Amino acid sequence: MLLRQCWEMSSEEALDMIDADPWALLINNGPEIPLITATPLLLDRRGDCGTLVGHIARANPQAMSLGDGARVLALFQGPRAYVSPRWYPARNMAPTMYHVLVEAEGTIALQDTETMGHCIERLTRRYETCNTDQWTMQELSEAGIARRIQAIVGFEIRITALRGKAKLGQDEPQIDALAVASNLAVSDAKDDRRLAEWVKEKNC
Repeated sequence: MLLRQCWEMSSEEALDMIDADPWALLINNGPEIPLITATPLLLDRRGDCGTLVGHIARANPQAMSLGDGARVLALFQGPRAYVSPRWYPARNMAPTMYHVLVEAEGTIALQDTETMGHCIERLTRRYETCNTDQWTMQELSEAGIARRIQAIVGFEIRITALRGKAKLGQDEPQIDALAVASNLAVSDAKDDRRLAEWVKEKNC
């Protein structure tokens, strides 16, 4: 399977992708191997490159390495899909993967308890918006909220470098890229249909 030339996003396009899907892998160096945690990181666009806001469990071994000034990498994997050679109308090609990816490098700034509380409320609102019967933090007692906040480490990541890359058929004849988009557009998978829109946008 070949992963051919990738298109590099602008900073705004990369930030838009983070906004659309804030689920990330948080990565930094441990004493022996890299430390990795999957967690949502919400974007605040203020500042030169923006800031990511999140938290992980205090019991997580990675939490010990997230002091003020620690360098981290947040990896956001956007939609991706296998592309069958049968989708190309007139060429005998190898299979490949279309994909979208954003890497955000930055430094950690730890949050105080009050800020963590506000950020958890923001995170809850973000993910509850799709529910008709939305849950809020106010449904917990003050003691319950305090107990949960004590169990996490909240932080901001001040972004210092941003790299967005995508393989969307931009190195192929337009007829082939759009044929791939047509196949993805009729998929039952939401991410495939989302990727089809990216392919159409970049090849029309």
